[in-house]
Amino acid sequence: MARAATTSDVFNAIAEPQRREILVLLRAGERSVTELAQELGMTQPGASKHLRVLR
Repeated sequence: MARAATTSDVFNAIAEPQRREILVLLRAGERSVTELAQELGMTQPGASKHLRVLR
């Protein structure tokens, strides 16, 4: 039986494009969370959350 979708599934689907952008930026070299957040137009805690998931 298939499992029901959760709020986590919805967050991950919405967040996927932002995570791809982070990966593109990181290919160019290391960057601080503050710098990534500014380049992506998001808050530092938001960028940190995406980085934790990507690890």
